[in-house]
Amino acid sequence: MAVATTTAAVAKAKAARVSLVLKPSNGGPFADFILGDDLHIGILDHTHALVTSFYPCGIRSEPQPLSWTSGIELCSCGTHIDSSFIASFLRGATHRYNAQTYHASTFNCFDFVLDFVDFRGSKQDFVDSYVKVPLLRAVCPSMLVNRDVKYF
Repeated sequence: MAVATTTAAVAKAKAARVSLVLKPSNGGPFADFILGDDLHIGILDHTHALVTSFYPCGIRSEPQPLSWTSGIELCSCGTHIDSSFIASFLRGATHRYNAQTYHASTFNCFDFVLDFVDFRGSKQDFVDSYVKVPLLRAVCPSMLVNRDVKYF
């Protein structure tokens, strides 16, 4: 991953089997990212180097080095979440996350990831807790974290 939240987070993410990753939706690097551009979030399986996410075509897993090289790791999912956990989640999620249910602004990759981690707060709570700081560090390392960041 191009950027991580802290040195400790880098070490923790490398030890983790699964983490959440974020990238600009246009596939470009964060160096070209402008606050307000669309973002895409996915689930990185470190064991198989695959990122699984929800797209307009449904759930898709893709090799991490190919299309997620410009991504940043947001957080580790913990040592109890592994490849078999992802597979189990996907077996139950395919009926809910498909081309017919996808909606760019109301039911998208963000909902998919929140469901995967069983996040109980609001989308804004998740952004404030896990996205804002890594995103601002990736976009502009010298920025202070005191802005409202609303994406997805």
